Amino acid sequence: MYNYDVQTIKKHNMDVSNLQQNYPTLFSYLKEKGYSRGYISEILTGIRQVLSGANSPNIKSYEGYFEFIHAKFFSKATLHHKYKIIGKIKQFDLYGILPKCNRRSGFLKLDKYSNLSPEYKRVIDDFVISVKLRGVSDSYVCSTKGAAVRFFYYQQSFHYNTLSDITEDSTLNYFNKDGKIVRGYHVMKQIKAVLKENLSSCSDCQRIISYLPALRNRRKVYPFLEKEEFDKLRDFLATEKTGVSQTTPHS
Repeated sequence: MYNYDVQTIKKHNMDVSNLQQNYPTLFSYLKEKGYSRGYISEILTGIRQVLSGANSPNIKSYEGYFEFIHAKFFSKATLHHKYKIIGKIKQFDLYGILPKCNRRSGFLKLDKYSNLSPEYKRVIDDFVISVKLRGVSDSYVCSTKGAAVRFFYYQQSFHYNTLSDITEDSTLNYFNKDGKIVRGYHVMKQIKAVLKENLSSCSDCQRIISYLPALRNRRKVYPFLEKEEFDKLRDFLATEKTGVSQTTPHS
């Protein structure tokens, strides 16, 4: 849990007293709903930055904070992601709204799901209903639904507005551009999961699944030790080093 040392908000500055007092509720909610550590960390970092930014006399609202980060971040992708994170924080702070996968922050103009064809929406909605009955986490539903939305939106950009319109080329081209893989194993797996939930009601889903590329799950291994484990390993290595130096013959 972050321990924020935030100065008293000056009069007329952005009022973040509610956020400062109640952010632990948001933190507990995200943990309870199974959101990833990475996502929770991003939310907490965003909260810390909002609380810090509120001390500036030039920032009097979330809109003012958005202008501040717009000047700070030059990458469109980074800025877009920041808008999403801060938008979630604003909803919680001002309206008490907790994050949900089907609720937009209000700062992203393009709602791809709303612009999908009725058939694509039905496939996605049936997936959401089915997996929620099995009690999966909101974060899984959110990320998997998002992958399907983007895939179907891509198909619509070529006027493929129904499942029967989707071709092998249009499927493979979603993952490859100019001979390079632009979307990997996890995106493929998420799209496949949505289609599999609809196999009993739509024969085209199996056909599209057969078009999905056989991508490998390339896992990166990041060694991580708890403090106690690290201390034990350090002591063990120190002991081993001492033993070796004592038994090594001198030339």
